[in-house]
Amino acid sequence: MKKQTIINMTPHAVTVHFEKCANCGDTRIHGTDLGYWDEGHAGGMGACGDMHQWVEEVRKFAPSGQTIRLEMETEPRRPIDGIPTSVIKFGEPIGLPEQADGVYYIVSQIVKSACPERTDLLVPTDVMRDTNGNIVGCRALGR
Repeated sequence: MKKQTIINMTPHAVTVHFEKCANCGDTRIHGTDLGYWDEGHAGGMGACGDMHQWVEEVRKFAPSGQTIRLEMETEPRRPIDGIPTSVIKFGEPIGLPEQADGVYYIVSQIVKSACPERTDLLVPTDVMRDTNGNIVGCRALGR
């Protein structure tokens, strides 16, 4: 299998909580039966069949120091109840590297949505929150 690299292009650390089989290395979304198994496994089962030994894994992706943003233009509009309003128009991505084989980038959802043709952009999905509602991680990276 070709080496794959994930680079965090957001200004925030991204923590992914998932489960991995201690025996064969298959993975699944934390707390679910949703997983991906290589095509070589019979009937979609992992190499362990029904005998997986799931352990929690945590991968942390620190910010790379580079952030991908979208060009932005703000147009003022008439105030509402004395409060200024505006319309924001988003443009082209700024700082988006060329696509490279085996390299994936964690970006914001708005950047990913602006670049639907890019298959190398990932976003945190199925977020996990603490008791105060603060995001503490995610269970997967969305394609």
